[in-house]
Amino acid sequence: MSRRDRLRSKVEADMAAEDDSSSARPVVLFYTDNGIGLGHLTRQLAIALRSRGAFQPLFLTMSAGFTLPRSAGIPTEYFPSYGRLDITKPEWEPMIMERLLEVIEATDTRAVVVDHVSPPRIFAALRERAPRTRFIWSRRGLWQPDKNRAAVSLSDEFDLVVEPGDVASVIDQGATTAQRSGTVSTAPVVMVDPADYVPADEARDALGIPREGRAVLVNVGDRSSDEVRRMIDRATQAIRRHGGRDTHVFAPMHPLHGGEVGEVPGIHMAPVYPVARFFNAFDAVVSSSGYNSFHEVVASGLPAVFVPHRGARIDDQYRRAEFASLCGRSQWAANIFSREFDQAVRRMLRPYEPEIARRTTELLGSMNGAEEFAEVLAGLVAERPGPYPTGARTSTPTDHTPALDRVVVALDLDGDELGQLVATWSPDDIARTVVVTRDADPGPIYGLGVVFETILDEDEWRRVGDYGYGEYVAMRLAGIERRYGTTQTIMNPLETKVKTQ
Repeated sequence: MSRRDRLRSKVEADMAAEDDSSSARPVVLFYTDNGIGLGHLTRQLAIALRSRGAFQPLFLTMSAGFTLPRSAGIPTEYFPSYGRLDITKPEWEPMIMERLLEVIEATDTRAVVVDHVSPPRIFAALRERAPRTRFIWSRRGLWQPDKNRAAVSLSDEFDLVVEPGDVASVIDQGATTAQRSGTVSTAPVVMVDPADYVPADEARDALGIPREGRAVLVNVGDRSSDEVRRMIDRATQAIRRHGGRDTHVFAPMHPLHGGEVGEVPGIHMAPVYPVARFFNAFDAVVSSSGYNSFHEVVASGLPAVFVPHRGARIDDQYRRAEFASLCGRSQWAANIFSREFDQAVRRMLRPYEPEIARRTTELLGSMNGAEEFAEVLAGLVAERPGPYPTGARTSTPTDHTPALDRVVVALDLDGDELGQLVATWSPDDIARTVVVTRDADPGPIYGLGVVFETILDEDEWRRVGDYGYGEYVAMRLAGIERRYGTTQTIMNPLETKVKTQ
C-alpha cells in the first residue's frame, strides 16, 4: 500500500462514527479562496484532519489544488472564482452565495469555516438564510500595514472569528491587531506534527536523495514557473558555494505548477505534498515565509533561510521572515538574488546552527493550533440546532450569470479524455461551456481556461448526504443549469447525447 493510501485509510478510520454511519456526524464545510498558492487550502486541511470523528469535513474550494484534500480522503468540490469566470467580484458573489446554500441544504451543514483574508460580502445574508448553521471566519493575522483595513469590518458577518496563531504576531502591525473583540486565538497551525515525520533514511529513499552527505530543501514559490526555476538555481548556487559541491539539493514539484517547472539540472525533484512529512531527510531549509511554510519549518527545528514571496498582496511575509532572525530562530533575506541571501545561506550552514534552531524552536512553544481549532468546531457542532424557519432554505436564481450557456456533463471521463474532448472544441465552444466532472484530473483542461465544476463521487456523497446519490447528482446539475442560465446540456459527451431546453 502506498503512503498516500495509508494516509487516506488513517483519515477514513479517524472519521468513522461508532455506528459506522458517516451521515450521523455533523457536517463542517471548509470554504477556501484560491489565493496565490496553497495556503488557505493547507491550513483548512490541517484542521479537517484533526476532526477525530467529532464532525465530517467537506471542502468547497476555488483552488486548483482541490485534488489534495480529496487524496487525503475528504469529500471535496471545486467552484470557479470570479477570475476564472471573467466577471467582477460583485457579479460573482450571488453565484457563490447560491452555491454555498446549495451545499448547506444538501448536507444539512452545521458549520461553515471561511479561510479568506477578504471574504465575499454574503455571510450576513447567509446567516439569515441558514439560521441553523454557524459561520466561522478563519482569519490569519499579520496583514501588511494599511492593507485590507475595510475587510476587518466583515467580522460582524460571522458568528465567530478564529485566528490561527503566528509566532511573529508580536511584531504584527496589520489591521487585525485593532479588532480583537469576539476573536478566539489558537496556537500556530501546522499540517504535520514532528512526531509524524518519516524516518530519515526512509525519507531520503522516497525523495531519491542519497543517504550519505548533507541535504538541503529548497521550497520557494512564484506565480511564474520560469521564475521558480531561477530561484531554485540561485539557491542551489549559494548552498553549494558554502556547503560544498557534493551537498544534495531537493526541490519539491509544486502541485499548482504541475510539470511546468521541469527538471532543474543537478537538483533532486519530485512531486510531494506536504513536504513537511519528509523533513528528517534534510539538514537545512530555504523556504518562502508564507504562513504555512514558515510554521512548518519553524516547528521542524531545522536551520533555515526565509525569503518572502514577492507576490504576497496582504500577508506580511517580510515581517514574518525578519522575525525569524530577530528571535534567533533562522536567517532571512528580502530577495533571493541579493548578496544578503548568499550570506544568510552561509550562516545557516554553520556547524552550530542546528542546535540554535532546535533550542529556539522549543522556546517558541506549541504548534498545535489545528487541534485547538478542531476542538472549537467540535464544540460548536455538538450543540443541537433548532428547525429551519419555513422558506429559509429556498435557493433563488442569481441576478447575473456569465455568458456560459452550454453545460457538458462528463462524469465518467478521465483527465486525458477530457483533454481530448476539449481539443476538438473551437475557442467559441470553450468560451460558452461549463464542464461538469467528477474525479478526473483537471490539469488537461485547467490551463486552457475551461470553466468547470466538480461533483462528489458516490463514496464521498455517502459520507455527507442522507439520501440517494442519483438525487444528489440531479440536484447538482439543476443548480448548475440555473446558475449559468443554460440553454443546452450535453450528457455523456463522447456519445453526443444532447438535451436542449
